Amino acid sequence: MSEAESIYQAWNTSANKRAVTPVARATGAFDTFRATGFDIVTTRLLAYQQKYGSYKAAEQTWRLLEKFERRNGDIVARELMKVLRDNTVLKGILAQFPAAMFRKLSDDALEFATTLDPNNVVFPNTGKRIRIVRMIGKGGMEGAVYLGEEQNGKKYAVKHFPRESYKVIGYGGPTPRNRLDKTNQYLMRYLEAALTTTCVDVLTLGRDDYVLLELGEGSVEYTTVNMSDIVSVFEDLRKLYEFSRHYMTVDVTQDVGVLHLDIHGGNLMRFGGKLRLIDFGIAMIFSPGHEEMVRSANPLAYIRTNPNLYFQAESLLESKKDFYDQQKGSWKKYIDDWQQAYRVAPELQLCESCNRWYPAGVDIKQCQRCHSKKIVTVKLRESQINAVAKYKGVSPGTIGDNPYAHCTVTSVNPQEYGCIVLTAVLIKEIWAATEHGRNLGMGGGLARDIVNVNVYSQARRGMHLFKGESQAGVVQILLAWFDEMMRRLFDGESFSARDAVTFFGGTRGSQASRQRRHSVAF
Repeated sequence: MSEAESIYQAWNTSANKRAVTPVARATGAFDTFRATGFDIVTTRLLAYQQKYGSYKAAEQTWRLLEKFERRNGDIVARELMKVLRDNTVLKGILAQFPAAMFRKLSDDALEFATTLDPNNVVFPNTGKRIRIVRMIGKGGMEGAVYLGEEQNGKKYAVKHFPRESYKVIGYGGPTPRNRLDKTNQYLMRYLEAALTTTCVDVLTLGRDDYVLLELGEGSVEYTTVNMSDIVSVFEDLRKLYEFSRHYMTVDVTQDVGVLHLDIHGGNLMRFGGKLRLIDFGIAMIFSPGHEEMVRSANPLAYIRTNPNLYFQAESLLESKKDFYDQQKGSWKKYIDDWQQAYRVAPELQLCESCNRWYPAGVDIKQCQRCHSKKIVTVKLRESQINAVAKYKGVSPGTIGDNPYAHCTVTSVNPQEYGCIVLTAVLIKEIWAATEHGRNLGMGGGLARDIVNVNVYSQARRGMHLFKGESQAGVVQILLAWFDEMMRRLFDGESFSARDAVTFFGGTRGSQASRQRRHSVAF
């Protein structure tokens, strides 16, 4: 019997075998066990190293790790490897004598040893072998972001999400609450891998997840953003919504919305020349209106002390709870700002045939909707008042100077809120970049400090100063879309990123690819 086999048999008691089963991992018993459960292995290997030297000890260690992997599974073997690396002596001998040095090792042992190297990871679906080059930043979920390089030299970003436990809250229970807990664990695990459209592949190694992402092209120069970029980034938002609704194969399947809670200029990046939305490390998956979402389980309103709360991640939701507040939520601030600023009467071009309107700075020869050439210049407020008066069958004089002055919006769903925020961020970033060294109505160099919820009113007041700039047309169209969103909210009409893509001249395209579901996240 080899020393590796002897050590394994000494560890292989009934109690130890029960402590490393999938059930033990899911219930948390394995978390307790691994603190001291491999002590006999460490002690025997150190004794063997003292007697026979580091070279032979390394050979037996690689053999032992392969035995654990073959007999107890990959996760147990990886946990043992982490225990061995916590010991300075054993970590040193494994680094000094890698598995490749031992020709007598079995093919299985050699293959498994290569997968244990955290600096060289192979992603399962694409087969990409990535060498970790260096850390390039901290991740949003307590992990880190690394620069990775494929064998052919192509570079990627690799996000590492460590987990402290294998435990699944509510494991084995039959109640809706148990199913909610398990669903929560599953969704949080795949949050970024499933939702980020620049994700290439995902790998789970024991407690840790690695997400392979396309490498962006650096900070965006917003003075060069054009309408194809606007279509691209809203197209990303559309795909995310549709993916969440149609292609989740967990308990949550329908009426699910995705809300990106960290939309800002730094989370927009170019990939292959296109502007894209990135970083769903901070996101929320939930049911608008708290409708039935998980097989007879009703998600309840967020109250910190509620024991039946759907999402228990307090650090994620606690600071975002104002979104649900119908009186104080951030979405209401955007609406209030628009409601006041809408009194300003910008010029627009109106199609007399179908009443579709276009920004004044855009060269329109014929209507994109009905192809009529009857395009006239009017004031936005005047045309809207006339349209509302016609709809209600009253005289325009009875409407007043602002048809929405005394109206209210009762609720906003995640898709609508995401569109509002993204539109405001794009206006702000383009304006701030163009204002550099000038004063175009947002305070010169302080434009970046404008609060997102006040962007619309600031832009409308300063638009006359901005018209001569090359980006004025893009901003005008974004403001026009902002008006379209707000009017729909007040009129009780829903909208989504799909509508934005159509509004900006993009195509509706197909739904989120089923291939993505199988090749990346699920």
